[in-house]
Amino acid sequence: ATPPPLVMLRARRLVVLLSLVVLGASPAPVSGAVESAADAVTHSASSGTTKLSLNSDQGHQIQVGGTNVAVVDSSGMAVTGTFTYSAKPYVVGNQLSADLSLSSTAWTDLVWSSNIVSNGAMSWSSNKIFTPTNSGLYRVSASVVARLESGSTAGERSVGLRLTDSSDGMLRVTYSHISYHDSAADTMTSITLGPTAVYLTGSTGYKFSAFSGNTGDGLLTYYEASFMVEAFP
Repeated sequence: ATPPPLVMLRARRLVVLLSLVVLGASPAPVSGAVESAADAVTHSASSGTTKLSLNSDQGHQIQVGGTNVAVVDSSGMAVTGTFTYSAKPYVVGNQLSADLSLSSTAWTDLVWSSNIVSNGAMSWSSNKIFTPTNSGLYRVSASVVARLESGSTAGERSVGLRLTDSSDGMLRVTYSHISYHDSAADTMTSITLGPTAVYLTGSTGYKFSAFSGNTGDGLLTYYEASFMVEAFP
């Protein structure tokens, strides 16, 4: 016998409800999802390079204990208090490995002692070459002290200090002079390069070198040399 129409309708409704329950119990994997849990927000990217976007037509506020510590709007980001950038790329050194006699015919590379500290995306090699990982502006400064070597002949010498790439392509240079005084090789001069902003290319090595013009005889004293290179600003 054929069931009454009302029974058939109820049976169809039951089948639909069971189908919805099964689908709800076995959801398909979701990409591009943001999930929240206790003390955490987790973003699952829809692709390997997709970033989480938080969009507001006015901006964002980051608060701790109800107090703003950072505000982001169309003009940029304002940070209240201290901004710590522990991974900032830099390299800092002081003292040459030894007194450095300069030539009047070629630039001489400055070779530094082991008192070198590098950080972040900045490497150091051969006691003279620093290599940034990323291209951009860097703040560069270097300072040395030059004097005449013993037995120098009378007259003045121009002394140069420069920054080059590892193939001697010059980026910045400065000059000073030293002179022979009262038959003694004791006149000294300080030579400072920078601080100046220089565009450096990532994965390219850079170094400092010096030169003593005229008849040479210039000598850089090891204990009075220093340099610093850091990502700008």
